[in-house]
Amino acid sequence: GAGISPVGGVNGDTFSATFTPPDSSILNVGTYQVVPTVTGHNAGNYIVTAPPSTLTITLAPVAITISAAKTSVLNTAAALATATYGITVTTLGKGTPTGTVTVTDVFTPLTASGYGTALAPTTTVVTLVAGSGTYVPTSTTPGLHQYAFAYSGDSNFQTASIVPSTIPPFCTASAPTTNCLVVDYAD
Repeated sequence: GAGISPVGGVNGDTFSATFTPPDSSILNVGTYQVVPTVTGHNAGNYIVTAPPSTLTITLAPVAITISAAKTSVLNTAAALATATYGITVTTLGKGTPTGTVTVTDVFTPLTASGYGTALAPTTTVVTLVAGSGTYVPTSTTPGLHQYAFAYSGDSNFQTASIVPSTIPPFCTASAPTTNCLVVDYAD
């Protein structure tokens, strides 16, 4: 095992330890019995005390990263198709998050007098492939979209979200952030 050096040998006898499950295993969330096995030259001449122990693995934390191709487009389907959002869910440990990311769109329409009242949120579910997904907005109605991203979690990874401010206006047309999209009238 990594970092384990059994001691107590005499006359040059040395030992090593291995473990079941091995330390290179990718284990799912759960509780495991870790059983050491001590080997070495003349190990049979010794009384070896290597009690098993318990290993508990919990859900690993993740981070969501989004990248926006654009934060402002004209209200045409062709222009909107270029406003994709790359979504990546990563962990510091082993494994790749699976599952879905729910994209919530809070839309505030552009009216003759400026921005109106935010409408009821709409949601789209994006399935992750190898920890990544893509969201493409579809509404060509002029206005301001603010997106929240929520990862579902899976059997090995915690849930996570990017939730912007809940007090309108969430972002402004003059200073949109990565999770905002301004759809403007084509002149």
